[in-house]
Amino acid sequence: MITTLLALTLLTSQADSLVVSAQWLAEHRNDPNILVLGIGMRETEFAEAHIPGAQWLDEGPIHAHGGGLPPLADVVRELERAGVTDRSQIVLFGTRAKGMWPGIAFVVFDYLGLGDRTRVLDGGLMGWQADGFPVASGTTTVAPGKFTPHIQSDIVVNAAWVEEHLNRPDVLFLDARSAEEYTGARHISGILDGHLPGARHLEWTESFDAKGWKSLPDLIAGFQMVGANTEKVVVTYCQVGMRASHLYLAARRAGLRPKIYLGSMQDWSRNTDRPVTTSRAP
Repeated sequence: MITTLLALTLLTSQADSLVVSAQWLAEHRNDPNILVLGIGMRETEFAEAHIPGAQWLDEGPIHAHGGGLPPLADVVRELERAGVTDRSQIVLFGTRAKGMWPGIAFVVFDYLGLGDRTRVLDGGLMGWQADGFPVASGTTTVAPGKFTPHIQSDIVVNAAWVEEHLNRPDVLFLDARSAEEYTGARHISGILDGHLPGARHLEWTESFDAKGWKSLPDLIAGFQMVGANTEKVVVTYCQVGMRASHLYLAARRAGLRPKIYLGSMQDWSRNTDRPVTTSRAP
């Protein structure tokens, strides 16, 4: 246990830079390679108030409705429209302190090889304003960027991979949904009741406290309580991949080695003979 905790602590020294404070952004937003992107809001909403110098990112091309990855050509086109280049250091923010859109974008960015150059603003736009920093209105255009993807295909798994790795001691599946969805107490049409056999429950909202992201020690403690450590491959899933994306980001921040089942329970339920468990236990 001591070895595992030490390894996790060492890994987090770099991983914690994935979430940055409003103060950090205020000090760095004018750095030449910093590109601040707002996601999860209408363009008109972004125009009313946003972090000065930020660009609006349309979530439509970023998110594939129904699970899975969106068409990557569309993603690259949208990133380049927003000014992303091979030198960009990206900071993502949403409107709310506890929103999931930055996590959704982060998974896609990580898949494209941008994960190590992408950060998320703690507290979002609400936190930025609460800390007394100014907002801008209107929109500004930037010169289109030129971005070269470096696909990291191993971070995304499918149903066949899940079937092959269920109940393996070196793989930990984490269900990011509510407790009622995890146990099957809440029935959702078209979704098998319950969770993947052996999966542990860690609701995506558990990565937040009252103000925004939990401190790194508290975040690590939450993962450790469900058995996540550096000796296991952590696989996040939910219903259609949105909440799992946020939990994936949280796991990356905690220094773990996560993968994500983007199709999640919607994809798993396409074959009603696949196993599920409805107890409160894994």
